[in-house]
Amino acid sequence: MAELVKETGGIPLVGDSSGVYGFTRQSLDMCGISQAAKKILLKRLKYES
Repeated sequence: MAELVKETGGIPLVGDSSGVYGFTRQSLDMCGISQAAKKILLKRLKYES
């Protein structure tokens, strides 16, 4: 899906909030999202309050 967004001139993003304050980056790493995002050059966003 991200490749399709890029092909049409859009900027694909991945965002998440792990539900455990301060552990979003670790959660994205553990489930493979960080690695996939790096592979196709996606910007990763942390939604934490």
